[in-house]
Amino acid sequence: MSTMILELTPGQTAFKASVEQFAREVVAPRAAAIDDTGEYPLDVMRAAAERGLLGVTIPTAWGGAGRDYISYVLAIEAIAKASATVAVALSVSNSLVAELLAHAGKGSQKEQWLRKLAAGDATGAFALPEPE
Repeated sequence: MSTMILELTPGQTAFKASVEQFAREVVAPRAAAIDDTGEYPLDVMRAAAERGLLGVTIPTAWGGAGRDYISYVLAIEAIAKASATVAVALSVSNSLVAELLAHAGKGSQKEQWLRKLAAGDATGAFALPEPE
């Protein structure tokens, strides 16, 4: 049986450290208030956008950070330790909206939305209908 050793690249390690610092300094102090009020944390999301967290895997040509999926997972994990609510908001914007547009959107849709989403100038959301 062979053993596979997976190590983070220096870039992934540095990115992880920067996101962990952001989670400690920006997200964690706001986490309880975000949960208590139920309000969308626009200030935290804009701060996340400034750090490339709203377009982690989106190509730089479309305004994203152009990072790999390991980096994306590291970011969501670090944020989730501070606030599950913020982590879910980032996941929705990244995975359910920006990723879909980047991979399946038409050029005009990409042009209209990807840079805005990555910059925090638009909010990625989805609706899930339920019977009641």
